[in-house]
Amino acid sequence: MKKILIFAVAIFLTTLNLHAGTICVDIKNKQNLFDSFAKELISYSEKHYGVSNFTIDQNSKTIKGEKTFKIKRRKNQIIGTIKESFKKKPKWKKEKIEIKGEIDKDKACVEVSLTAYNKRTKKWHKLESDNILEEHMAAFLLTEALKGKKFWSIGNISVEKNGLRKRVLNLTEFTVEAVEISIDPSSGIKSVNFLLSNNGDSALYRVLMLDNVKDINSALKEFYRHFLDYNPVKKTSKIYQFYWEYAKRGEIMDGMHKLQLITALGFPNKVEKKKDNKEIFFYNFGKKTYKYRVVKNELNMENE
Repeated sequence: MKKILIFAVAIFLTTLNLHAGTICVDIKNKQNLFDSFAKELISYSEKHYGVSNFTIDQNSKTIKGEKTFKIKRRKNQIIGTIKESFKKKPKWKKEKIEIKGEIDKDKACVEVSLTAYNKRTKKWHKLESDNILEEHMAAFLLTEALKGKKFWSIGNISVEKNGLRKRVLNLTEFTVEAVEISIDPSSGIKSVNFLLSNNGDSALYRVLMLDNVKDINSALKEFYRHFLDYNPVKKTSKIYQFYWEYAKRGEIMDGMHKLQLITALGFPNKVEKKKDNKEIFFYNFGKKTYKYRVVKNELNMENE
């Protein structure tokens, strides 16, 4: 089962370093994506930064754009965040934006570099990106990778329908329509939103960037803790058929298959491999950790 989880995450996992202004997204099995990738990057760059001058190299699958502009004296505003301290308040004269997008084999990367010229120091200074363009492109690429794919819910999730949260039965089948990133205007909390459909009805699964969820990478991992890209019933022997109704309601029972345990509670936070086909599944619920022993793929609740 662990190999299945690693494979599933590896297909779509993003390798991110958002604070560095660079993001890379795995796009395995996606052919001819460069043209739509470049088109979206140009469109959003022009909208967000006013950068419209790009060069495209179809051979290397690379797109580059840049813009240098004067900073208005009255506003003295720069794009990005200052990373260093100054003895005197900086007097910004101009700023340069460099944007690069590249697709190399099965990975797409976007990089934004920001530098501003300080008239007091007479030097160009590196600025930290606001990550808006990078995150938009990550959401665009994840939508390209996940759109139309089917997933089955696990771990007693709730989704939003018409603005209301609703708990769904485990193994409810969903299809991904898009991935978006948003910020709650009242709390300022950022979230990665998976737009889903179920039998024609729209639903939203929101992953808040709180605690251990710090970026799109960890948000995607959290999504995969509560969704399977296969129906586990078809991968389990019929001798375990009795337990599925319990697993669908989030209940666990001694003797059930570990796929049924995962269906009931979601993927564990940690798995420890033991000898003789034994595993310990660790689940963190609130401030408490629960341990479940799995022996030869069956839940063993003796002395638990």
